[in-house]
Amino acid sequence: MLGRRPRPSGAAGLLLTPRQLVLRARVDRATELLTEGLLPISDVAAVAGFYDQPSFTRTFARLTGETPASYRRRTRG
Repeated sequence: MLGRRPRPSGAAGLLLTPRQLVLRARVDRATELLTEGLLPISDVAAVAGFYDQPSFTRTFARLTGETPASYRRRTRG
C-alpha cells in the first residue's frame, strides 16, 4: 500500500487539511451573514466564497448539522 499512512491519533488527529480550513472559514463567514439576516441565502453563498447555493447548502449542513435556512431561523430569534 504505497502512499498510505496511518491516521494520527489523539490531538494530532484533529489537524485539518488546507481544503478543510478554507471550507471552515467560509462556513464561519456564512454563519455571520446568516445571523445578520440582510442577504438572501444565495447571496450569502456567493459572498462566503461558494460556487453556488446547492454546494453551499451541502457543505454548511455537513459541517454544522443544519441547513442555512434552519440556522437563520434559529439565530434570528
